[in-house]
Amino acid sequence: MTAVLTKPASAALQLPQDVTLDFFGCPVKAGELTHHLDSMSLLAKRIDALTAAHQDPATAFRLEASAVPPAAKWGKAVGWTPRDDAALLLGVYYHGLGHWEAIISDERLGLQ
Repeated sequence: MTAVLTKPASAALQLPQDVTLDFFGCPVKAGELTHHLDSMSLLAKRIDALTAAHQDPATAFRLEASAVPPAAKWGKAVGWTPRDDAALLLGVYYHGLGHWEAIISDERLGLQ
């Protein structure tokens, strides 16, 4: 895995979160990367706690009410629920961000 730091476009100093990394040809903002890593770490802790309590994360994992985002306008039309949000997060934890086919095909998640 290689990441190359790109030089800022201007001579002005950039804040660390504004720095862009070249990740295998894909530009990634450092701030977004650290936020993603922090979020995934919190998710891993929640899933580990469920596992330690001998609960199946696929059936027991739920988003706390304060963490549930406002419903998207299209959500009601397609029947998307907060449970689906939780299953999607769990799918990202299991399969990785961007592996949508694997996530949707994972029967444990119930997203079919």
